Amino acid sequence: MVSIVVSLLGNTIEEMYKKVSRTDERSLIELRLDSIKSLNPKDVPSYFGSFMDRCIVTYRSPNEGGMSKDYKIANLMQLIELMKDYHPYLFDIEAESLKRISNNVDVSGLNLIISTHYVFTKPTQQDLTSFISEFKYRAKYLKVVNSPDNITEALMILSLYSMLEKGKLIAFSVGDKWAFTRYLSVVLGSPLMYAHLKNERVVEGMPEESEAYEFVNFLKNWPFTV
Repeated sequence: MVSIVVSLLGNTIEEMYKKVSRTDERSLIELRLDSIKSLNPKDVPSYFGSFMDRCIVTYRSPNEGGMSKDYKIANLMQLIELMKDYHPYLFDIEAESLKRISNNVDVSGLNLIISTHYVFTKPTQQDLTSFISEFKYRAKYLKVVNSPDNITEALMILSLYSMLEKGKLIAFSVGDKWAFTRYLSVVLGSPLMYAHLKNERVVEGMPEESEAYEFVNFLKNWPFTV
């Protein structure tokens, strides 16, 4: 069964918190903490601790597609330590960041999405295969996202679904032209479909929350399970 994830942005944590009430209660919530200016990690459990079981905590560096120039690796490490006591639904961490901090922080006890975002580079098939081989036993889910120049690059990402059991991989391409890959990802076995609040677009190609539910409900009438 696929879950809808609503990605929330905010210049401040208060702004992000106020948006939670606009989400469908069935939805998971991705806290894009890398959108907050001057983030204080201790504020996260203060605002979201009572419903952390709905939250995906994401704090991504600009080099990995994050949104804030205020990013600090120390904040990531502090968030990991804090979240061990609050048990978010998932903690999303980039593979390169995980390698960078692995000698300083223990991530055991967290349900991880280990991600790799090819926003500024073009992966080869070997890059993708190596990522899956290295991390498939270290996370609940793996996530691979690219920004294609052509259909071949978009389909290369979708082909990764054949390498893992259904429900383990989240893989799609960003951009309005490649929005179809987000929908096909659900058909191919992605456990999550990312969406945004009405009139609050996060990235190109991402559907609105209501559109995501409409698509998932449509698939329920077809002879396979999502």
